[in-house]
Amino acid sequence: MIISVIIPAFNEESTVGACIESVLEQNHSKKHEIIFVDNNSTDKTPDIARSYDITVITEKNKGVAHARLAGLKASSGEIVSYMDADCVADKKWLRVISESFGDEDVVAVSGRVLYDKPNPDPLYFDSLYWNVWHPFRFKINKPIFWGANMAIRKSSLKEKYFQTKLKAYEDLILGQKLARNKKPHEKIIYNKDMIVTTFDTPSHMP
Repeated sequence: MIISVIIPAFNEESTVGACIESVLEQNHSKKHEIIFVDNNSTDKTPDIARSYDITVITEKNKGVAHARLAGLKASSGEIVSYMDADCVADKKWLRVISESFGDEDVVAVSGRVLYDKPNPDPLYFDSLYWNVWHPFRFKINKPIFWGANMAIRKSSLKEKYFQTKLKAYEDLILGQKLARNKKPHEKIIYNKDMIVTTFDTPSHMP
């Protein structure tokens, strides 16, 4: 099983190197590929990405959904995993993804997105959100997908699931469409051990 790691990016020169290196340094022996999608950056983001031995493509249509879709089309793996260019993956991220899809009924998995700086409301975010609210949404088949940390079986993805006209929350809608269209025996799961850390500013999420 090949995992395609797709990283969309726009002007992320300060974090893109750490992001790519976190995937290259994974504790995972099985085959995977990295597809970096530059979304018309005006800084050094694409130059930094091209300094690594990975696939770098350009998506001229602006918007993260366009970039994620372009990455999907360029991928060769049975599993497509998405992370953002302002994130770093936990050392066992790919291994956790691979193990999650060991169950052939699993069509998608999402995990935790942690912050590298203190959260203004740790009780809500660190305790209630990830340990209660987020897992509950998956149990009732109304998953909340974070584009910064999700993996999907390619055979379950359709181009129309990508909301290219939206500037935000398109990842949530993608998860909802997957949930509504999956077969009765198929599963969309949350795995708390699937972790990335973001350099973005802490905030409340859905």
